[in-house]
Amino acid sequence: MHSRSKAVFVVVLVVFTLTVALAASAVEPKKSTGTSATNPPKYVPKPDAILITEGFETSVPPAGWTAQVTNAAYTWKRATAGTPHGGSYFADVEYDPALVPQNEWLLSPVQNMAAGTTTLSFWSQGSVYWCRDTYNNCDLEVWLVVGAIGGGDDVLIGLADPSWPVSSWNWAQATFDITAQMPRNAAIGFHYVGNDGAQVGVDDVTLDGTLVPVGLQQFTIE
Repeated sequence: MHSRSKAVFVVVLVVFTLTVALAASAVEPKKSTGTSATNPPKYVPKPDAILITEGFETSVPPAGWTAQVTNAAYTWKRATAGTPHGGSYFADVEYDPALVPQNEWLLSPVQNMAAGTTTLSFWSQGSVYWCRDTYNNCDLEVWLVVGAIGGGDDVLIGLADPSWPVSSWNWAQATFDITAQMPRNAAIGFHYVGNDGAQVGVDDVTLDGTLVPVGLQQFTIE
């Protein structure tokens, strides 16, 4: 091989090696490691009518909550490792390395809602690499579930993923004004759906607002 050809080959080999190394280093871990930073809150719950407040300190699911599991080995659990948003624990789902599809539900108690302003807020964290920006292998959906899961009257409120900052594993608050969407009897459903995704955590869930008793009417006296 000519010396010039050898030099070109060496340059190409070095560039290829660096490219592979950089690509490998860019791949994020599938689980949260280290301390999770917390972004400033966008919403402070009002004490007028706290319907749900849950920090997952005792168990997952907590008392009164339920879970619907499709992948028993990798479903909602109380996290014992990692940094919670508040307290000592949080609820999370880890990805299945065997790439078995995950379709995991965590449901709040059913709420008998009256008319009024109602806001759902919670904190979550996840991998923007695996779940949002680079790949879309997992999502944390938020639902209003009426009766059994999958009925035609269930309402998809939105996704937690857009609230996450550009860096992964940072707690961020998501808020949803569900005044116009709230059926009279419904549960809040956190739905982790994914395949080859990454860990997602949820903490400090609050459903609050200012409720008006059903049938209350306003009269104008002239």
